[in-house]
Amino acid sequence: NLLHRVGRIPEAIEHYEAALRIEPDFATAHHNLGVAFEETGRRPEAIQQYEAALRIQPDLVEAHNNLGVALCRSDRLPEAIAHFKAALRLRPDYPEAHDNLGNALLQAGRMDEASVEYEEVLRLRPDDAVARRNLELIRAGAAR
Repeated sequence: NLLHRVGRIPEAIEHYEAALRIEPDFATAHHNLGVAFEETGRRPEAIQQYEAALRIQPDLVEAHNNLGVALCRSDRLPEAIAHFKAALRLRPDYPEAHDNLGNALLQAGRMDEASVEYEEVLRLRPDDAVARRNLELIRAGAAR
């Protein structure tokens, strides 16, 4: 994790993989490896690692959220939305998941639902300028 934090991601990947050879059911290592893969542009591998983490530990909130982001970036919106919602069932006060769900819903053209998510982000983080701007853009479009 320290190697990852200081930007030595290829080395971190080696260590995460070594940890998983020792303990294949280490959900957090799968998740962290997924994050490292995503950061190095290896999205399909990241998705596989997030899914592995969730098979082992279905209540790993961050894995649901990060899998949702990777799926969004892969144009797999229905699956992404399902994972953001799973994260929020586990942790309803998770602003990042509300924001990511809002973004996915916006991308899917589901403006009313996206508005609800951005409103929740602003309830949890009143100073979130991006959520505020997204909500204002949705409302301006609805006013037309």
